[in-house]
Amino acid sequence: MGVRSDLAAAISAQVLPTYPGMQVYAHPEDITQVPALVLVPDDPWCEPATLGGNRSGTVRWSFELAILGHRGDPESTMEMMETVRPLVEQAVGSLGGTWTTLGKPDTVEVAGIMTLMASMNLALMTGRQT
Repeated sequence: MGVRSDLAAAISAQVLPTYPGMQVYAHPEDITQVPALVLVPDDPWCEPATLGGNRSGTVRWSFELAILGHRGDPESTMEMMETVRPLVEQAVGSLGGTWTTLGKPDTVEVAGIMTLMASMNLALMTGRQT
């Protein structure tokens, strides 16, 4: 498994006990079911980084996590987003990563479905190259 797959698995392990109907996607795809969490490469996606003062082979991977919920029930969707944030923080932290922001929810059409979407920025530093 790669870094992205490991991150999706860690997020699933933290979030699914609270939201068993949540879909967790390791990459963007045609989503037909919400609520969903989708890992999207951020910019820069991958860059050299320092880890304990050693640059050799250390990579910083950056992702945007799209949190998608039902637009028709904004109160429940925003509550879900607020609850998911610390669960994702725990998942990312378990891999030695961090999160920096959770953006405001916006109405977005995804695969023909009107959703509310908020994005979290996530970062992992690792010696793994993929």
